[in-house]
Amino acid sequence: MDYGCLQFSVEAGLEVYRLCEVKPIANGSSMSPAALTASALREHDCILEDWEAWGPCSAKCGKGQRHRVRRVQRPASQIGRGCEGPMEELGPCEDTQCNRQDCAWGDWDQWSDCSCSCGGGVKKRNRVIAVAPKHGGKLCPPEVKSEVAACSVQPCDRGCVDAKWGQWQEWSTCSASCSSGYRSRTRLMEEEANHCGNPVGGLRQQFESCPLPPCVADTDCELSMWASWSQCSCSCFGIRERSRFIKTFAFGSGKPLGLEQREVSLQSGSFGIV
Repeated sequence: MDYGCLQFSVEAGLEVYRLCEVKPIANGSSMSPAALTASALREHDCILEDWEAWGPCSAKCGKGQRHRVRRVQRPASQIGRGCEGPMEELGPCEDTQCNRQDCAWGDWDQWSDCSCSCGGGVKKRNRVIAVAPKHGGKLCPPEVKSEVAACSVQPCDRGCVDAKWGQWQEWSTCSASCSSGYRSRTRLMEEEANHCGNPVGGLRQQFESCPLPPCVADTDCELSMWASWSQCSCSCFGIRERSRFIKTFAFGSGKPLGLEQREVSLQSGSFGIV
């Protein structure tokens, strides 16, 4: 049986399909356009592209993360099946070109002096981390940083030992730069008394005043020159006055003001009655 095709367009989402309505030339049945459209749309499910290349590692040296994505190659039609699965991925990465540096303990310091010369004392020593880890290097294992050991365990047989002061240290700087101040000095115990020795006596710290120049130089009070006389208060038997001011005030042990700052003069005259 021969068939003819009648073309028409159907839009489904972003896709445009060209469909046919099949009609028999001879006697027979034909599929409707709706059936053909549904059949065509079911075949257009979502399709994802392949994964893109991995991006650069987040760590310039050592362990880090990298990132990649993929995109939709063709969206699903209105009745098609949507895409499934992640669109982005994170993955571990490691730059093996960097120079890794593991942590390392340093050598032990020398033993300290013994805390006493006899009768049993202690000494100690320390160590620190000499090399810190870098670029993903291994951490230092947990170990002891300080050690203490016994020393001078031989018995003391010196009899009674009295305590003794050491030498006086240098005087400190003065507490002030002018006028009056003090300074101090200290001495430490040079030797402790044993169980039957006598303790020390005297001061551990001394204080004394220090000679200093005055903070302000001695200055006498100084007056200015007299100003001009004022006008007379009247034409006869009046008064006039003049004044002066303090030019420099007294400082320290300087002489204070002892003179007048104002002066008044009485003026005489003649007058008549008309």
